[in-house]
Amino acid sequence: MTKSIPISVYQRRYLTAWLNSPSETMYNISLVYYIRGKLDREKLKLACELALKRNEILYSKFTTNGRECFCEDYLISDFFKEVAFEVLSVTAETQLSEFLHNIHFDLTKKAFCAFLVSAGEDSYYFILLAHHAIADANFGLHISRQIEGGYNKNVNDSIIPVYPDDALEQAIKAEKDILTTEYTKAAKQFWLTFIGDFSLNVHFPHLSGGSVAKNELNEITGVGKSIFLTLGKEETRMLKSFVEKKSTTIFLVISAVFGLVISKYSKQNNFLINYPIDAREKGHKKAPGSFVNKLVLKFDFDQVKDRDELLKFLKEQRKETRKYEKYPYDNIMDDLKSEKELKLEKLFNIGISQTNLNTVSLKLNDLEVEPVNISWSNKIFNDIGLFFDAYSNDTIKFKFEYRKSLFEKEFLKKMVNTFGKILNEWISN
Repeated sequence: MTKSIPISVYQRRYLTAWLNSPSETMYNISLVYYIRGKLDREKLKLACELALKRNEILYSKFTTNGRECFCEDYLISDFFKEVAFEVLSVTAETQLSEFLHNIHFDLTKKAFCAFLVSAGEDSYYFILLAHHAIADANFGLHISRQIEGGYNKNVNDSIIPVYPDDALEQAIKAEKDILTTEYTKAAKQFWLTFIGDFSLNVHFPHLSGGSVAKNELNEITGVGKSIFLTLGKEETRMLKSFVEKKSTTIFLVISAVFGLVISKYSKQNNFLINYPIDAREKGHKKAPGSFVNKLVLKFDFDQVKDRDELLKFLKEQRKETRKYEKYPYDNIMDDLKSEKELKLEKLFNIGISQTNLNTVSLKLNDLEVEPVNISWSNKIFNDIGLFFDAYSNDTIKFKFEYRKSLFEKEFLKKMVNTFGKILNEWISN
């Protein structure tokens, strides 16, 4: 039986990306766990099947033009795959990385798969992998919790939901109720005025001492590298205490420090960086699917002179932009290109994102399970991007990405060290 599934406006940017680059893994997202112990593989498979039955979007397909989505009858074997790694000189995680980098979803067939990889006696990697067209980080966490519940409970327990619901349809209806013609007209003008004459890309010293504003050059590739930083338990407690004292948020504090670092190394006082939000309406936060919109955060160091002024400036800005935060990011970029007659393909080359870097564990009865932070792609969206994961109660993990063809690793190391130094100074005083 075939059933039509509605498509969110926020899914469309990822569908367009897939149509333009069907073999690109940059638009995949994953959760990876390392499992040790006597795993009941059939029970895990059944738990995955329960999650599939609950979320029709997981077994959905798209037409070749990406304009229609539908689901139909399926076999669990299409979505749950068992794999065994060969015993090689390279590490299991190296094999795992290569494995993930080579998975390309054909969205006309499927956009989700779970893999159970045998990596030795009573040793496994469990991978949940999806295309961004059907899933975002928020939905990924819900799926992992559903699988956790399905494995740990009696599989016949009636409290485990095994039926599709209409949460997705209701969330998209609420989205359409917001994105009226009147709203989009007002939002277009708001964002054009908000951005004004600010530079649409940040310019850094280049490898050769030039400028990074070379988005039009063919030799700049999307291959990226990463540097990690972790706040320990005490530093995380101090940051949360600082956030409470200043009546702000972890996101705004980290954004403020990141903005200071960008300003220092670019020698720009006025610039914009992009950041994602969960665009689900209130009352629909648990809806399955992909509801990621992007916005821009404005930094104006000609107006702010100290830490507290910067935090206040960003807090007031978020309040100001919240009314129009549902206006699609692609529309913002198209409006700017049209208004300013721009030829650059890429705008807002610096980004910050609160995301899932696999700090939240998957709890399976009688098993040791550890999250594994491993990339599903070596491509990146931004020239420089900061990702942080504050889902864990004890630690906050940071991932700094940079475009390999633009920056030397030592340059980014200096930026990361400066970021850590400023953040520690703030939360310590």
